Amino acid sequence: MAQLSLNFGMQHDTINVSSSCRPWPPCARTKAGEGNSSRMGDLKSMLNKLKRAALGAHTPHDKATAASKPVPMPLPAQVRILMSQHIGAPAKALVKKGDEVFVGTKIGEAGGFVSANIHSSVSGTVAAVEAFRLSNGRMCDSVVIKTDGKQTVDPAVKAPEVTDKASFLAAVRECGLVGLGGAGFPTDVKLQPKQSVDTLLINASECEVWLTSDTQEMLECSDDIIRGIKAVLQYTGIPKCIIGIENNKPECIDLLCKKTKDDSAIEVKPLPSVYGTGAELILIEKCLGREVPHG
Repeated sequence: MAQLSLNFGMQHDTINVSSSCRPWPPCARTKAGEGNSSRMGDLKSMLNKLKRAALGAHTPHDKATAASKPVPMPLPAQVRILMSQHIGAPAKALVKKGDEVFVGTKIGEAGGFVSANIHSSVSGTVAAVEAFRLSNGRMCDSVVIKTDGKQTVDPAVKAPEVTDKASFLAAVRECGLVGLGGAGFPTDVKLQPKQSVDTLLINASECEVWLTSDTQEMLECSDDIIRGIKAVLQYTGIPKCIIGIENNKPECIDLLCKKTKDDSAIEVKPLPSVYGTGAELILIEKCLGREVPHG
């Protein structure tokens, strides 16, 4: 059995070397080979302690913006939407210069199984479809849109009809959903593991010392989070879910506990406020008590 992990925010692995490791043994020995054997035993003991040291870094947290209300961004006169906002193959542009687009118009088609559709976030007119150099030096197609200021929603945008796992996965893929853990892994691919899954693990730890975007998401959109969790459990057949939240966000823990108190399939699990808790392998160990084998 395995676990499925969905990320809210970027996380990083952290290894903490504790000063409690046993010192190297003295060199003196009475029998040939005895000292080497003792050393190897102590070395193995030390390595076992360092193995998957999920202790993290005890850095001060400064969540000063946690109480700030979200501020809508002003609409720019022009936007550039990249066709590669995810891991895997870039999307293929579906529009050309002069085309009218709306909020929600699909402007990029997934370029492979591990890829994602791209939709317009504005209404306006396509000014160009051109290559753009990414921060990693690679070139990627982009769609430049001159906004009209109206933010008209595409008439084609409507709630999908979901009746089973196949239609659920199709809806997720059509929406272009990807993970927010940094890699932008397509969500529909993640929801189709080859092995059976016994736990849906929601990464709401937000272990970064200054970021509060996950905090705002939980406080402002808790109903959407719970609805999404229930949909995944229902259509994938995963029996239970654990939401891992660091204990420096008590208001989030209290709210999600309240929202899920009548659902035995969903558990809210407070986690220690330690940098690195949100790293995938550490999160699994903290929430499930399981160690994922290296490699």
